[in-house]
Amino acid sequence: MGSERSTGADRAMQELVSIIYEVAKQSRPMYNSKERLAYDLAVLLSGARPCVMLDYVRMLDLESAVQLVLHVNTADCLGAQWCVMTHDNCHYVANHPEMMKHLDRLLSYPSSGHLTGPIPMPALIGFCEEGGTLTPAVLSDQDTKGVLHRLESLRTKLHSNPGVNLVTKRGKEGKVQVIDLADSAAQLLLPTLNGLLLAYPVVYVVEGGMEGASRVSRCLSSQDLTLFEMAASPPIALCTAVADMGWALHSLGHSNRADSNAAHKKKKGQSAGQVDRPTNVMCSFTAPSSMCSKGSRVALGENVRVWAERVEHALEVSALGWSSMTCVPSTVGTCSVSL
Repeated sequence: MGSERSTGADRAMQELVSIIYEVAKQSRPMYNSKERLAYDLAVLLSGARPCVMLDYVRMLDLESAVQLVLHVNTADCLGAQWCVMTHDNCHYVANHPEMMKHLDRLLSYPSSGHLTGPIPMPALIGFCEEGGTLTPAVLSDQDTKGVLHRLESLRTKLHSNPGVNLVTKRGKEGKVQVIDLADSAAQLLLPTLNGLLLAYPVVYVVEGGMEGASRVSRCLSSQDLTLFEMAASPPIALCTAVADMGWALHSLGHSNRADSNAAHKKKKGQSAGQVDRPTNVMCSFTAPSSMCSKGSRVALGENVRVWAERVEHALEVSALGWSSMTCVPSTVGTCSVSL
């Protein structure tokens, strides 16, 4: 059984890396970010996150993002049903079934509760004015429901959009849904929209346009913040596929090990096909430190803990072979925050 899973993971990761290479040959931005893209798409394939944002692929054109998803969707060994979402030249790749479950869960609030479901409900942090300054505070159930239900139009569009018929460079026919978030998210500002789509357990609710975002940035810059980093070592199958391409292993994901070796370098005593795996940061987010301690009235740390456990479980039960999953908090104190 273990051998069959290993063989399936090897085939899937080789196919995923091959697709990225093939599409990236026509897209310099994608080629420049190919290793990190491979890591993020492997996470998406595992079902641990409903969506990844490709903001780090600078100047990525929509056609390349669509071709990438089309190739993945038509690859028999991957069994994926992905779609593309876009907003103001920033593109997202979503695992369609997982995104629909995620939106269903968000839109069922408050009956679903904060800590239920495969991924817990997020704690939404709003900002109330006291004495001319903003103070962060967790939204009430009523206000939380009001924010979450702005995603209704997006769920409707994901459910009803038939997709576009296209042909891959390999001659395979398939469909890809392309969703414009600008007219599907009911005026949710990007910091809030991104937090909800990416399924973070803590999401800042920013209102009032650019002026509101600027005020919230100043507010957070004056707070002690705790940075949470969810990290996992990439599957051996992914590392091997990357090594076979001659790509840099330390560039997989958001590597936090500066001394990682290139994937193609083999240490003494290491057999062929073995590679060293860096520990990579899958995602990161902040929360006010005052709300994260065990003694605090809000206790966001518990929300993060449950979220991390369920992301870890999704990675563990996937067939790809993730390991060393951790969610590490660190107090960063006051710092400049840009939304």
